[in-house]
Amino acid sequence: MESERIESLVARCEAIPDPALRSDVLELLRMVLEFHAEALAAMLQAAAEAPHIEALLAAWRREASVAALLELHSLPFPQPTRPPVPQGDFVPLATLTL
Repeated sequence: MESERIESLVARCEAIPDPALRSDVLELLRMVLEFHAEALAAMLQAAAEAPHIEALLAAWRREASVAALLELHSLPFPQPTRPPVPQGDFVPLATLTL
């Protein structure tokens, strides 16, 4: 399983005898994770604000790899920030936001 392999590789990096090299490798890992987390958070925020997002969120919830990726970065599943617009129904202009 990939998560076990990742844990094994991180453990090997933590066991590098050269303190300077070990520090550099671990800092690189932290920086890559931070970069991914920031990009994922921005994507999730944009998705949560998009109209008709329910289908995308449902698909993400069914996909184990998405859940694992979000968990890796301590990110929750996004919740839509506005109610969905009914399809084919009358929508008062006053309820629309841009």
